[in-house]
Amino acid sequence: MNLALLATALLMTVVAMAFAATPLVVTPQRRNSGSVKLSLLAIIVVFGMGIALYGVIGQPELSNVRAESTASGMTSMSAQQANAGDKVGSVTSLLNGLEARLAENPDDAKGWLLLAQSYDHLGRSDDARPAYEKAAALGLTDAALEDRLRNEPSATELRTAEVRGRVSVAGGVAERVSPDDVVYIIAKTNNNPMPLAVLRRSAAELPLDFVLNDENSMVQGGGISSADTVTISARVSRTGDALNTASELGATSAAIDPTDAGDLELVIDVVPES
Repeated sequence: MNLALLATALLMTVVAMAFAATPLVVTPQRRNSGSVKLSLLAIIVVFGMGIALYGVIGQPELSNVRAESTASGMTSMSAQQANAGDKVGSVTSLLNGLEARLAENPDDAKGWLLLAQSYDHLGRSDDARPAYEKAAALGLTDAALEDRLRNEPSATELRTAEVRGRVSVAGGVAERVSPDDVVYIIAKTNNNPMPLAVLRRSAAELPLDFVLNDENSMVQGGGISSADTVTISARVSRTGDALNTASELGATSAAIDPTDAGDLELVIDVVPES
């Protein structure tokens, strides 16, 4: 079938070239420069089309090779993804089986140690710790694993300190707050007058929602995550200077844990004289 197509293409090319070359072989009296140039151009075009046609149908096996190569690559990728999924499923299945066995036999020290080592290998240190503690309580320890678990911070220790809340203005003092004023939201500790974190907002945004975290820290390494408890205050400044706030207008929260503060509600009002 491919040979027949090739022969047909070549025959068509020869015939076309014969017609195109006719002006070149006529007698000089009947020949003119325009027809000669046109004939030469036609020959070049037809010859080029013949080569292009051969490239398309003369070597179909190349297309087949490319198609087979693409299909093979896709099949290989699918197989790799399937194998990865199978491995994850196998590990999960083994861990589930080990946990079920330990639930039935909680005095199996080797089982608890194996479970702890497996969790540690998977990077699940928070799961590895209680399993290792049970193995150690049963008299079986692993010094290297114990050292890693001791030095690696837990998920609780890694949690990010972040305080969210909303600042609004009490109705009785709303007319005393200008849209041109600045609202400073400040985090401090009770034993340090210097702010841990400061957030500047426009009074025109009131009521406004805020988020305070270590990105608002005044000193590197000394953000709100460095404190066990903080107080959050909102102060109005006429000048835009954080050190020159209108002390008679503001709000302050009680001492809170910055890692578990919930949503604060600060209502700016007249600050009582201390």
